[in-house]
Amino acid sequence: SPVQPAVPKKHLLISVFSNPGKASVVVLNDSDARENLSLTVDTRKLGLENTRGGTELISGKPCMIRSGKLESEIGPRGLEIFLFD
Repeated sequence: SPVQPAVPKKHLLISVFSNPGKASVVVLNDSDARENLSLTVDTRKLGLENTRGGTELISGKPCMIRSGKLESEIGPRGLEIFLFD
């Protein structure tokens, strides 16, 4: 997968959808604890720049891939959808 957690955990489910120049990263925290996410993003496989701004669609907050890293905090039983277009 072009997106991997820095520390793999069974309760973090990650899916990636992409088209040339666009990508969505969906993360589900299937646990009762808050998680600090640190994801390694292979931007070349996704057709994105190594540093790319986007939006987390549920909160509407901006997000950023910086030097191939995407970091966020996700609540218990939380879902985040990051869009880079």
